[in-house]
Amino acid sequence: MAETAKDTAGENRPAILESVGRGGAIALFGLLLLVLEALPVTWFSSAGSETERIVAGVLFVVVLLAVILAGTIIELARQRAAAATTSAARQLDKPAISPAEAERRPMAVADDGSPGGAAPGEPIAAPDRSYVIARPPDGWTIREATLRRQLAEDMGLKDLPDMPFLPPGSVLVLEYGEPTTVTPLPGRTRSNGRRVPLLLSGPLSRALRIMTLSHRQPPFFTQASLYDTLTTQIISLVAEQAASIVSLTPGKLAKSHRDMVEARLTRQLEDVLVGEREVAELRLDTRILAIRGDQQDYVLFISNYRTSGEPGGPADRMDAQVAALLDSFTTVAIADPTAAEHADRQRADEGFDRFIAQNGRAMFVNQFGVAAARLREMTYDTPEQLARALAILRPFRSFAALLPGVFHDYDQLWAAMETAEHGDGTVLRDLLNAAFNRAPEPPNPLDAPLAATPAFTIGGDVSGRSGREHYC
Repeated sequence: MAETAKDTAGENRPAILESVGRGGAIALFGLLLLVLEALPVTWFSSAGSETERIVAGVLFVVVLLAVILAGTIIELARQRAAAATTSAARQLDKPAISPAEAERRPMAVADDGSPGGAAPGEPIAAPDRSYVIARPPDGWTIREATLRRQLAEDMGLKDLPDMPFLPPGSVLVLEYGEPTTVTPLPGRTRSNGRRVPLLLSGPLSRALRIMTLSHRQPPFFTQASLYDTLTTQIISLVAEQAASIVSLTPGKLAKSHRDMVEARLTRQLEDVLVGEREVAELRLDTRILAIRGDQQDYVLFISNYRTSGEPGGPADRMDAQVAALLDSFTTVAIADPTAAEHADRQRADEGFDRFIAQNGRAMFVNQFGVAAARLREMTYDTPEQLARALAILRPFRSFAALLPGVFHDYDQLWAAMETAEHGDGTVLRDLLNAAFNRAPEPPNPLDAPLAATPAFTIGGDVSGRSGREHYC
C-alpha cells in the first residue's frame, strides 16, 4: 500500500509542479502589475488639476493593458511549445504489448534479408522483437543493420573492423526514396554560414532509423540514463560541428509513464553537390526521439533534407508518412524482468573480468605513471607524508592482486609498503627516493607514464606499454 501511494505521488508530481509553476507566474504578474500601477494611482490621487488626473488615468489603463498583453503572449508561446512537445508524445504514448503478440507479427526483415511478408500498414516486428511498427507504404525500403554497419554506412564504407566496446544493439532502417550523396566544393562550401574545409563526400538520405540500446553497456554494464543514451548519439555531431541543436525537450508519456526526450538538430550547407547537381542551399534536419524502456532505450532518428532547387514535395511527404509510422510504433513488454536483471548482472561480472584480463596491465602502467608524478612532488620525512604516499599506492597493490603473477616487478614495492604499514617506513622512504633520483624529471605530469613509471620496475621492465594508450 505504501509503495502504491508513493508511486501515485510520483506520477502526480509533474502535474503538481506545473500547477505551482503557473500559479507562481500568475502571482509574479500580479505583483508586477501592483508595482507598476502604484505610480499612476499615487499621481491620480494627488493630482492638482483635471488635466493631471486625465493623464494619470490614461497611464493607468496603458500599463494595465501592457501587462495583460505581455502575459497573453507568454502564455500563447508556452501553449505552442507544449503542443509541439506533446505531438510526438501523443503518437508514441501507447501501452506495451505482450511478447506473445509480438511473436505473431511477421519480422520486418526475413532471414534472407528480404522485407517481411506484411502488406503496407500492417504491423511488423523489430529484428530483436522489442517493438512493432507498421510496414511503410510503397517507396520505402527496409533493412536490418548493426551499430557497426550503420556507422560504416554513415562514413561511406561497407564495413569497419571489429569494435568490441561498441554498444550492442539492434538497428532497423526505413529509407524513403533513393539515397544520394552530398559532395563539398572546397573553398566555396559553407556550413551554417561559414566556409569550412570539407573534402569528403557523404551519404544523403531521408530515413527513419530505430535503435534499441540496453540500459547497461559494455565493458562494465553500468546503468545509463535516458539522457546518457541520447547524449552519446548527438555529442559527436555537435563536437564536429556537423549539426547544431535547435531544441532539447524532455517529456513524460502520460499513458505508459515512460520518460521521453526529443532533440532537434539542423545544419545549413551552401554551394554543394547533391548527387551530380549543384545546389545553392541544402538544409539537413534531424529529429531524435529517445524513449525509456524497461531494460533498453528506443532511439528513433528521423533524417530529412530540403534543397533550394527542389520543391518541398518529397520532404513533406516523408514527414507525413513518418508521422503515421510513429503512430504505429509500440514497445513490447519484458516477459521476465527479474531474469533480465540477473542476466545483466552476470554480463557485468563477465565484462569486468574480460576487460581486466585484456587491458589490466596497460591500464595499471598508465595510471601508475600519474601516481608516480604525484609522488615525485612529495617528500617522505614525516609519518604524515609517508601515510599519504601509502594512500596513493594501496589501490595499485589491490589491483595487482586481481592479476596474480603479472606485476611481480613490483613485489619489492609491495613488501616495503607492508613494512611501512607495520611501523617501519624506512625501507619504503629509501625505495621511493632512490626511484625518483634515478628517473629523469618529466616536463609535465602528462608525460609521467613515459618518464616516471620505469623507476618503479624494480628488478624488471614494463613491456607492452605505450604512452599513447589511455584507459579509465
